[in-house]
Amino acid sequence: MSSLEDSPDLPNLKYLIQNSFREREKVAAIMTARGSMGRWDWGQIVTPAIYIVLIAVLAVFGHSGLQGEHGLGALRQAEALEVELTAELAGIGEDRRALANLVGRLDERNLDLDLLDERARAMLGYVRREELMIR
Repeated sequence: MSSLEDSPDLPNLKYLIQNSFREREKVAAIMTARGSMGRWDWGQIVTPAIYIVLIAVLAVFGHSGLQGEHGLGALRQAEALEVELTAELAGIGEDRRALANLVGRLDERNLDLDLLDERARAMLGYVRREELMIR
């Protein structure tokens, strides 16, 4: 009973040997199809590089969209400036209406003599003899 053929594990051993040869053939077929396990395929280099470049480009555009010269920060500043300038425009409109009123009162057709006298004294420095000028 010392021979290997009489062993009860012989069928299992034959099965393992046959499967190991089949696995080796599969590995050899894969290695010959790819070249060898140590070589790089262009797809293995280019595909991750494309993804890395794409992510970098998206990051740059995202940063520019948020913080750039024409991004959301600039939009908020432009909106604040618009509110400020609208308020300034309203004040200028009031000043314009007041000046239009003065000009209308100094028109030849409806001349306001009191206003004319007041403006002449203020601009030219005229003073009557009975008046005192205090500076």
